[in-house]
Amino acid sequence: QLKKRIAAIPKDSLYPVQHYDTLAGLPSIEYNDIFYLDKKIYALNSSNGIYRFDKKSQLFSKDTFLMNQYDTTSVTGFYNSFGTDKDDVWHITGDNDGVRKIFNLNGNQISELPESKLFNNLKTFHIYEADSIVFFSGPKGIIAYNRRMKIPKSKFHPVQLRKVFIKNDSLVYAGKNATSEYNFPYKQNAVQFEYSLPYYTKPEKNEYQYILEGFDQDWSKWSLETKNNYTNIAEGTYTFKVRAKNLFGEISKEDSYVFTVLPPWYRSWWAYFLYILGAVLTIILFSQWRSKQLRAKNLALEKTVANRTEEISEKNVQLESQTERLKELDTMKTRLFANISHEFRTPLTLIKGPIEKLEETQKNTISTTNIKMIRRNANRLLNLVNQLLDLSKLDSGKLRLNVAEGDVFKCVRTAASSFGSHAASRNIDYRIKIPSRPLWGSFDRDKIEKIMYNLLSNAFKFTADEGKISITASFRHNQLELKVSDTGSGIAAEKLPHIYDRFFQVDDSYTREKAGSGIGLALTKELVQLMNGKIYVESELGKGTRFKVHMPIEEIKSYQKDAIQEKPIAVFENEDEKPTSTVSNKRTASILIIEDNNDMRHFIREQLIQDYDIFEAPNGKEGLKKATKLMPDLIITDLMMPQMDGITLCKKLKTNIATSHIPVIMLTAKAGIENKLEGLETGADDYLTKPFNAKELQVRTKNLIAQRQQLRELFSKNISLDPKEITVTSLDNKFLEQVLGLLEEKHADSEFGVPRMQEQLGMGKTRLHTKIKALTDQPPGELLRNFRLKRAAQLLSQNAENISQVAYSVGFNSLSYFTRCFKEFYGMSPSEYVKKGK
Repeated sequence: QLKKRIAAIPKDSLYPVQHYDTLAGLPSIEYNDIFYLDKKIYALNSSNGIYRFDKKSQLFSKDTFLMNQYDTTSVTGFYNSFGTDKDDVWHITGDNDGVRKIFNLNGNQISELPESKLFNNLKTFHIYEADSIVFFSGPKGIIAYNRRMKIPKSKFHPVQLRKVFIKNDSLVYAGKNATSEYNFPYKQNAVQFEYSLPYYTKPEKNEYQYILEGFDQDWSKWSLETKNNYTNIAEGTYTFKVRAKNLFGEISKEDSYVFTVLPPWYRSWWAYFLYILGAVLTIILFSQWRSKQLRAKNLALEKTVANRTEEISEKNVQLESQTERLKELDTMKTRLFANISHEFRTPLTLIKGPIEKLEETQKNTISTTNIKMIRRNANRLLNLVNQLLDLSKLDSGKLRLNVAEGDVFKCVRTAASSFGSHAASRNIDYRIKIPSRPLWGSFDRDKIEKIMYNLLSNAFKFTADEGKISITASFRHNQLELKVSDTGSGIAAEKLPHIYDRFFQVDDSYTREKAGSGIGLALTKELVQLMNGKIYVESELGKGTRFKVHMPIEEIKSYQKDAIQEKPIAVFENEDEKPTSTVSNKRTASILIIEDNNDMRHFIREQLIQDYDIFEAPNGKEGLKKATKLMPDLIITDLMMPQMDGITLCKKLKTNIATSHIPVIMLTAKAGIENKLEGLETGADDYLTKPFNAKELQVRTKNLIAQRQQLRELFSKNISLDPKEITVTSLDNKFLEQVLGLLEEKHADSEFGVPRMQEQLGMGKTRLHTKIKALTDQPPGELLRNFRLKRAAQLLSQNAENISQVAYSVGFNSLSYFTRCFKEFYGMSPSEYVKKGK
């Protein structure tokens, strides 16, 4: 092996000896120990670690693998040993406490030699002989150690726990013969344990390991100490265990000691008993005290709950009242929009219609009546828009008083006088009581005129013809007092508080007598309040209403006459006209117009009068009477009318067998699809929304009348026609099926005629005649005769019988009369009809 190591010296070196220093990679030129391991040369520098020699590069480099395996700072030297089974490396540590084996041949394990504990204070060692004898030199001379021989061992006894002390002075355990368990008071929780190992080969090398179960988490590290102390041990039961290891690494059996640290008195069982007893007594006393408190609180709470319940009940009543009010307001709003729509659409139709007609005519002329109608409805629209704008300005705070000097009484007199002609046309006793003297003051003329107009227009609107209306004005104590009274329908007491609410109407149904927007009185009150005035109302249902207005006006003693030119305000929006009827013998169809607005009736009449006989009715109730009496070919009705609305009228017409066949066109200002469906579902045949085109009205009217005429002609030509094909309503279909069934059953009876037909159908002569004529375009007698002739033609075409037998079989008593009627109906005699068939 020595030869092998010498052979490692480079052959190409110039000298037999090669010098390696820091230039060759060594950290320093001092304190470098050389050792040989796994066929590699290493240099150990105690300050800088381990370096490996590279034979090819002839340089040393740091070896991190071996450095990570061992702390080289405690190593003073490395030496190789030879002649053993394995190539080992031995070293002496820096503190000279023994010999260590650090690396085996593979260089991946560190282990301690058992023999190292046999040799102390050795400074150097050498390996010399091949039979593994190691010579050690030290202060006691030279020692030879044969590694192949086994070291004799002493008998190995288990470790013994010798003594246990508490508080370092009280002995509680002294070996195996003593009590093995002991209860320590809580204050004496500092314990000391002493133990030993009866092994006498190098006994100073014996090591110990211990654990106090219940206190320590794991065994302690191996130590030469033969005693151990524990302090501040909590109450509980603990087991102290100890074990030993001799210099050869043999581990002894464990010895143990069990002891209990008692809890302090305040955590003893009798203390807990006292705690529980005290807690129970405390709970009982507290419960009794608390029960008294709770009873007192319950009484107070019951009283509070009763008060709160009463308050909640009151609030619930208020909420219910408010909910009902909101529902009323919602219903009112819905009807308001319908009413406002009606108020706008009707005058728009009356303005739009004549203008469209004017565009269609070549002469571009318009009648005075139509011009007045356009002006009235334009003023009506303007008034509605102005009222809505005034309300909007009031809401935004932008409506201001425009005060100017003038004669107050003259202004009031002028406004009141503008209703004179309207009162005369309706024979109303209209009395104006205004002082003749002038009253000069500063006031807003426009606001007073609007107040006067709204109060008087309401009085005229709800007062019947030949009624009484009065306007009185007076001035005292710088207060202008206006009184407007009438003998109209009056207002119910429960509705009086709401008449000044916006859009509120005393009668907001579709059948109300007078139309309106619900704006006038609301605007009147707000205008009066804007002028720092007050308004009062008294009314009795069925007797009339009286409004009283007080407004502060400061009189001006000195004034200039005619400083302000008085001009009349717009008068009543619509002069009443009596419904008229226009009939001409030249026309073949009649139309009944049912409309509460005079201008609208006039407009519709003007569009249709050239081609049809026109009848008129001012409301649904009157219209139903005229429809039943006149049996018109077509009815045009408004949806919203007094006494009976269009929906109710249509239902009554379509459910009456006498009038169910009459087609109905519904006119309305309600443009929603729901309203259109409602009208159609009640039996209306057509639906027109205001404002409508006059030409469209004419075309729809013509089409409906022509359609009915075509159905009647179709029936007269075909005996086998299904009644469903010529009727529109189910009621008419049922009636016609009944008539045809009766004819089918009785036509062969020569005694069966119109009187028996009336008796079988339960209808009078006139009613039966009108109904059958309307459906078949034939009177009952002619219908019966034609039915018999059609049945005879069927029999003749089948060659079932001869002509005379056929005539008698279908109800004819005279063959000559049958032949004459047959020839009139078919244009040929029965015999010719038979020959033609063949």
